[in-house]
Amino acid sequence: MTPEPNPQAWLVYLAGWVTIGLGSLPSQDIFQRMNANKNENTAVYSFYIGAFLYLLIAAFPLCIVLIARQMYPDWLTGDVQQLLPRLILAHSPFWLQVLFFGAVISAIFSTCSGSLLAPAAIRTGNIIKPLCKCKLEDK
Repeated sequence: MTPEPNPQAWLVYLAGWVTIGLGSLPSQDIFQRMNANKNENTAVYSFYIGAFLYLLIAAFPLCIVLIARQMYPDWLTGDVQQLLPRLILAHSPFWLQVLFFGAVISAIFSTCSGSLLAPAAIRTGNIIKPLCKCKLEDK
């Protein structure tokens, strides 16, 4: 759960927590969940449900990788990020491999498009629209 006791390992560990923990705060899904509710109580409950679902869905690949670390400790040399794809390639049928890698590619594209769309929409609504002399509509 914690890194090796050296400054470089701790720096990488803290960078990961800052990226995931603080980097997710301005993300589009959290902003949308906050603004799309009818009242404050619904917003609070939706945050709790969203956090629970994030943890539940993220637990599946984490458990698989923890099991793989026990089954194949020799795979930990080299690029550790290849552990889950190597496990899928070694122990799953072809149709499941297609679904897995398709889901990975889909998640990458979805994240990229959301990362581009959210700041563009906020920038347009908060900066460009007030500066424009003519009346801009959403259409």
